[in-house]
Formats: sequence, structure tokens, C-alpha cells
Amino acid sequence: MKTQGVNLENTPMKDLGRLSKLMTIVAVAIVYAFITGLTQEIAYKKTVRAPLYSYFTRGLRWIKDKLLLFDFSDLLNYLKKSEGEYA
Repeated sequence: MKTQGVNLENTPMKDLGRLSKLMTIVAVAIVYAFITGLTQEIAYKKTVRAPLYSYFTRGLRWIKDKLLLFDFSDLLNYLKKSEGEYA
């Protein structure tokens, strides 16, 4: 979250209620990325036997890859069908 993050310290948001909701969402996303990273295979540096990436980075990359490959057209079609049921 350092230079690649969302820069929450620079947010122009003044409403404390909204800011706390934003912080909660970001905290949940960080925890989810960390837990996802725990389940990923670990690549090590050969010389030091240290992991190449942190758990958070591995999880974030996995989530990003899955979102890029996700077919949103099926979801949109489902939402359009369900919207017609309530009209």
C-alpha cells in the first residue's frame, strides 16, 4: 500500500462516517488479499531462500489476475434478467 496504494492520507473526504466506511472496506480488502496470499505457492530467491513477494503482494496479484479473466457479461445478463422480475 505504499507507493502503489490508494493514498488514503490524500483523500478530500471530510465526512467521518464515509471515511470510516472507506477505511473498513480497505481493511477488509487488505486482510482478504493477505489470506489469499497465504494459500498461494511460494517462489523463493535462490541465494537467500527468502520469498520473492509478500503474502499481501501474492494475494493481490492473484485477485487481480482472476478479475481480469472474469467474464462480466454473464453477471450483467443475470442482473438484467433479475431486474425484469421485479418490474
